[in-house]
Amino acid sequence: MKVYEGFITVRKFGRKEVVKTTNAVAFLIVDPIREVVLLISQCRKAMVRRGNPDGAIVEVPAGRRDLVIGIKKLVAKEAYEEVGKRFAVEQIRLINHGIPLASSPGILTERVWLAIIEADLRSCIKDSSKTYGLAAHGERIRRRVVSFRELERMTFEDMKAFALVQFFLNEQREKGRL
Repeated sequence: MKVYEGFITVRKFGRKEVVKTTNAVAFLIVDPIREVVLLISQCRKAMVRRGNPDGAIVEVPAGRRDLVIGIKKLVAKEAYEEVGKRFAVEQIRLINHGIPLASSPGILTERVWLAIIEADLRSCIKDSSKTYGLAAHGERIRRRVVSFRELERMTFEDMKAFALVQFFLNEQREKGRL
C-alpha cells in the first residue's frame, strides 16, 4: 500500500514501511601528485540539530541517478555540477567491482555506486571561495581540499564519505604511500 509519493515513495508492507528512492553515485577526487583530495561541504536540512544549527557537513560529491546514463557518465556529470571540474570517463574507477552498495537496506531501496577519480587538483587548491551546485535544487556547495595526512585524522557524518575515505586510505597503506 502506498503511504506517500513525492521526491520519495513510502510503501507499507505489513508492519514495515519501505522508502523507495532513486539510486545514486558518490566519488572521491584524488590528486596523487600533490597528495590531496577534494571534499565538499554543504548544509543538509536532515543534519540540523543542536550543535549544528545549519546542518553543515563535510562529504564527498554525489548525486542521484535520475537520468538514464551510464554510471561513469553520471559521475562525470555530477563532478561538474558539484565541484566545477570536468573529468573523462577513463579517469573514473568504480570500486567494489562496480557493484552498488545499499545505504540502509532495512528501509531504503537506494543503492550507491562508489568511485575514485584521479586528477590534477591545482586549480581547486587556488580557488576556494566559489560555490557550486544547482541553484534550482537549493545547493550551495563549497570545495574543501584536504591533504592525505589531514584526511587520516578526519571524522565524517556521511556514510558515503566515510566508506570512500577508508577505502582510499587502506589502498594507500597497502601501496606503502602512508
